[in-house]
Amino acid sequence: MSKPFMVNVNNTEFKLDAVTAQHLDWVNETPNSYHLINDRQSYKVVINAVELNGKQVQLEVNGTKYCVNIADAYDQLVQQMGLTTENTQKVREVRAPMPGLVLDIPIEVGQTVEKGAILLVLEAMKMENALQALGGGIVKTINIQKGQAVEKNQLLVEFE
Repeated sequence: MSKPFMVNVNNTEFKLDAVTAQHLDWVNETPNSYHLINDRQSYKVVINAVELNGKQVQLEVNGTKYCVNIADAYDQLVQQMGLTTENTQKVREVRAPMPGLVLDIPIEVGQTVEKGAILLVLEAMKMENALQALGGGIVKTINIQKGQAVEKNQLLVEFE
């Protein structure tokens, strides 16, 4: 019997094994689309993107878009042991990397931001520096205002 792997579709987890997956009634229509029948229901599945390193698939089922994360036995063991990188990359605060002048703050308290989102624009040494979120989170406080001068290591933004 094959080892099960976890499939996470829009934050809902399903356990699936290779034998079950092989026995689904599906037909490959084009290189990226399939017709699937399961429990007398017909589904049109289109694969939009595959990220092998992240074990993630972007697909559409009957026109509805889904993001599917796949976790094999190794991934499940890492999760159970609490060794995921998600736990180690929680950023609770952002401090000024250098003295400068705050030009823009495109975020608001209570806003959810993703990794890479621009938190603020800081002018330093006649250059504009966009400070980006190192991880996702919810903005708890913004401790500066547009037009304010800040010092190096000054607390700028806090996350929940």
